[in-house]
Amino acid sequence: MKQFLFTTVLFYAIGLSSCKKEQEVAIPKEKGSFITIMHACPGSGKVNVDLKSQAHYLNYKLNYLSITGNYAVLPGSYHISFTTFPIPKQLATAQCSLEQDKYYLALVIGKTGRARVLVTENTTSIPKTGKANIRFINACSDSCSVSLLHEGSTVFSDVDYKDVTSYIEIAAG
Repeated sequence: MKQFLFTTVLFYAIGLSSCKKEQEVAIPKEKGSFITIMHACPGSGKVNVDLKSQAHYLNYKLNYLSITGNYAVLPGSYHISFTTFPIPKQLATAQCSLEQDKYYLALVIGKTGRARVLVTENTTSIPKTGKANIRFINACSDSCSVSLLHEGSTVFSDVDYKDVTSYIEIAAG
């Protein structure tokens, strides 16, 4: 097994952020689902993201490695589509079901021509003082199994392309 130490690893903390005015939706927290969207498809440039259901529509443009805040949406079945921008060419689409009171991450991964949408549930658990909840998503289509090291110790082992690890708690900082 080869071990790779990435200088750029996609970790993020879940935090609420506001939507742009034209995208604001009045959904009470106790009735909503929450989704964060990320562009992780190298070589595709800026992308247009459409998240559609019978009751809700979200449209957002993202640059490579950009990530949105958490958007409140109604629970239900959604179609998510990533297309190139400004000339629309389909990169990837998927159907997903978003449950009430849950947080999700949807990202486009792979390369243009072989891209796919990955939807995974985020954690809402608060780590202990001095700790951080992390997980690893191998979004690199050209890699073999990847192991992630933190301060010389293996944190995640043999993570294949498209795999998402469970959250673990590590020392913050």
